[in-house]
Amino acid sequence: AYVAGVREEYAHLDEETFRRGRAQVLASLAERPTLFRTDHARDRWEAAARANLAAELAALGGVGSAAG
Repeated sequence: AYVAGVREEYAHLDEETFRRGRAQVLASLAERPTLFRTDHARDRWEAAARANLAAELAALGGVGSAAG
């Protein structure tokens, strides 16, 4: 549902432009040493958030990554 909502927000973009831009945003987030600022948030949500990033990047086919 979240990903669908993001896509709807950027409905004015064609599919290829959206996919490349979204993949670039996700890859940039994935490169960060941590996604959350507090220890509490990192302990609770970091692993799940990283898994979600990886899954969405995989679904995008790796476009926007250093390899793609």
